[in-house]
Amino acid sequence: IGLLLAVMLSLRAKNALSRRQAMMAALMRMMNSAWSLMCLVDPEDCNPQRLAKYLAFCFQEIAFYLDDVNDSKDVQKYSMKIEELDQADREMTFIRCQKGCYHESPRPLLARIRQVCDQIFEPDKLLQLSGGSVNIRRFHCNIDRELGTILTEFDNLRMSKEPYLTAQFVTMIHIVIFLYMALYPWCVKHEDTQTLGLTGIG
Repeated sequence: IGLLLAVMLSLRAKNALSRRQAMMAALMRMMNSAWSLMCLVDPEDCNPQRLAKYLAFCFQEIAFYLDDVNDSKDVQKYSMKIEELDQADREMTFIRCQKGCYHESPRPLLARIRQVCDQIFEPDKLLQLSGGSVNIRRFHCNIDRELGTILTEFDNLRMSKEPYLTAQFVTMIHIVIFLYMALYPWCVKHEDTQTLGLTGIG
């Protein structure tokens, strides 16, 4: 029983580690795509303030959604407010963002990134910078690809909120642990009572 318990716990720990690494990789891909969007929308400055603020707000809402910490007073004090966004984005952001303790998914905010990019993008300016050789269709394809990466990786992150193990599997582990601890004193007869008691408590 002890060997079976060790195998199941080690497998669970290994899967938890690989899952955390997958989450970190998904976050890195989302941040890379967000930076690419800012460079695509305004290649001259590479830092359009409206898009940068909106993306920062979106990533903040993703962090709150994954950790369920937006009810904390410290978070509410130091977090980014809707009033800090551009005037053109405040109304739709308020409609689409999560409110109170309901913890809605911020995916509607991410879907609106495309609209924000279209409102900021200036085709005439891009043509002037490129000497008239840029393909506007290619620009839109690049925007769609980067936005698709953000949405896909966010969907992958949402899997972290789902229960990793079924209720039956968790119940089985608890039963095995209980049986192991209950039968341990009879399986190890050469130890004294104090050692068995300390082992069982540990």
